[in-house]
Amino acid sequence: ALITVLSVMNGFQEEVRGRILAMTPHATITREIGLLADWREARDWALAEDQRVLGGAPYIRGEAMLNNASLVSGALIQGILPAEEQQVSDISSKMIQGKLDDLQPGRFGIILGRELANALGVMVGDKVTVITPQANITPAGILPRLKRFDVVGLFKAGMYEYDRQLALIHVEDAAKLFQYPEGAVNGVRLKLRDLFLAPRLAREFTNKLPDSFVARDWTQDHATYFRAV
Repeated sequence: ALITVLSVMNGFQEEVRGRILAMTPHATITREIGLLADWREARDWALAEDQRVLGGAPYIRGEAMLNNASLVSGALIQGILPAEEQQVSDISSKMIQGKLDDLQPGRFGIILGRELANALGVMVGDKVTVITPQANITPAGILPRLKRFDVVGLFKAGMYEYDRQLALIHVEDAAKLFQYPEGAVNGVRLKLRDLFLAPRLAREFTNKLPDSFVARDWTQDHATYFRAV
């Protein structure tokens, strides 16, 4: 009975961890306050600093409301650079329609989780309106910022949290959407040779980086789940 229970628990933990890490970076480099102005410099530093770092990609993350006709849903908008994203996540293998390269800068395309698309009643080729917390001041008063996006793809990560909440857009479109300065991002996502070394590597990077920078690892981002398991 003990062997059976341990086998089931180990298999469960391995399966869920694999699904989480398919969408989550092993580690990230961000600034404690403010934006990262030169993500390439931070990525190149990490690659040169430690051979255990296999790749890095920028990201912008923010919350928004998605609207289609009378249907509205909250979503986590993540700006990615398709050419670099494949170095840090397996999202390209989770696509069920379209591909990451369909996210072209300036075209305002969006890739939705399958459950999120179902909640909004949209398919590839439809349009959704993204409503951000930032506001525009007009003669008529303060109005929310709206932007129309074309649905260019759908993904299925196998975890309801991602499939129901996550939407991907190009990092340059995300910067315009959230009114970031040109070239600024929230941080750099890193992929490591051994994911179990992430906590130690994150501590080492935090000690070596300037005071305004901080490195986090995947065990911190999903601490509650992994403590429970």
